[in-house]
Amino acid sequence: MPGDATELQVRNKLIERRQGQILEETKAVAQEYAEYNIRVNSVHPGAVSTPGIEADDIKDVVQAYVEQIPMKRIGDPEEVSNLVLFLASDMSSYSTGGAFVSDGGIIAG
Repeated sequence: MPGDATELQVRNKLIERRQGQILEETKAVAQEYAEYNIRVNSVHPGAVSTPGIEADDIKDVVQAYVEQIPMKRIGDPEEVSNLVLFLASDMSSYSTGGAFVSDGGIIAG
């Protein structure tokens, strides 16, 4: 059945693998362009509120996932965009080659 827990676990494993590849690419490009004061970082969001994640037919799967998140909730899109704004600002002028996670603590757990 589409959207069941097994499919979600497989999809999460594929996403984790791709995020690892993105991190390696981020580090390589950051090293290459740091001397030009060009910063390169990656943002890795967890589950974020979207119309798809709020669909009635997957509410049970989403709730089971939320129970695994230490903060016990789905992220808000603005929380991810605020992180991106920070990284684009001068407040993060010495940050390059980093992976910034916005996932309610799921990776840490």
